[in-house]
Amino acid sequence: LASPAGVPRPPEEGFKERLATMPWGPRRLIFGLFGSLWEYGTTPQALVRAGGDWVGRGWFVESYVSKRLPSVPEAERGLLGDYMYAHFHGPQPAAEYALTAFLYPGACAKVPLCDRISRLDPSLPLLFLYGNRDWMDIGAAKQIKRDAQDVQDAQKPKARVIDVLEIPKSGHMLYLENPEDFNSAVLAFTRHCK
Repeated sequence: LASPAGVPRPPEEGFKERLATMPWGPRRLIFGLFGSLWEYGTTPQALVRAGGDWVGRGWFVESYVSKRLPSVPEAERGLLGDYMYAHFHGPQPAAEYALTAFLYPGACAKVPLCDRISRLDPSLPLLFLYGNRDWMDIGAAKQIKRDAQDVQDAQKPKARVIDVLEIPKSGHMLYLENPEDFNSAVLAFTRHCK
């Protein structure tokens, strides 16, 4: 799982409660607007489509690529922006609607993965990969690994193989920002699990 959303349980307080504790100002207004849009099924991709070339491509996509993906070589950023814009602007955006169906605002899962791992076949190995500058929380994956080790120690069966790795020089899109280390980690894990 590469920088997966929805692994930890959501915070006790919901989005609206967290928003209410923010000081008044532009940040609170922006978070409130985007949170409300999310609750009504509007995705970031829908905003890109609605913004068209100037706002959607120029403001959303190009600024996202330049600010969030600094490890991507500058010569490739334009191509990546074009790819993302074409993907967001595709004819059938059905898959993106899963985001608002499965996640609360802030990428918190409605049914967190940490509560569902135990239902998976124990022979299925799991690899969690995060970038060292990732905005996803690696802590929940580390807790899943510790919990699985505790079960193995208590029951002594062959336990599920779980590994949690942090890829250097990368953020949320670690496979784009550091493909060499990402690929090496995946290949090493698959070799280990044979």
